[in-house]
Amino acid sequence: MRTRIKPAFSLLLSLLLLQSTAQATTEWDHGRVNMRGSIVDAACSIATGDRVQAIEMATEPVGAILRDARGTDNKFDIQLSNCVLARDGDATPNQKRFSLTFSGGNNGDDFQVSGEAKGVALRIADTQNNIARPGVALLPQEIDPKNMTLNFHIFLVGDQQIIQAGNYRAAVNFNMNYY
Repeated sequence: MRTRIKPAFSLLLSLLLLQSTAQATTEWDHGRVNMRGSIVDAACSIATGDRVQAIEMATEPVGAILRDARGTDNKFDIQLSNCVLARDGDATPNQKRFSLTFSGGNNGDDFQVSGEAKGVALRIADTQNNIARPGVALLPQEIDPKNMTLNFHIFLVGDQQIIQAGNYRAAVNFNMNYY
């Protein structure tokens, strides 16, 4: 009776090994790819020429800054493009709103300048004369579909120190948030 169990046991063991080999071969030939993604609502783009701007400020006499408490307005624009202002089938225009934040070195509530000039800072304002503070978002605004240009002006202001004549420079960045 023992001789009969051995061949049956060998046959059963062989079948089990053959089945697991077949399963291993089948699974070895397969793979899996995981993917993730998102769909976003297209916001406005900033026109390529407006991403980096160099603004030549007007030459300011010290006396004029002291007398007027500010320098001459120097205008600059940020041009938007490819704005999607309403979803298909929605009759409400101007759904897109944005807030703009300027950042850079701060001198109180204004932007710091460096160089030989002393006693001044840069101030940025929008067309409604809302003052941009470093790192603080301006009031939210709607995007006008007819004029995709954001207009600003920048000017020197005194910073409560003695004004010293000389060259100056500053770097100011901006960030737009859409909602």
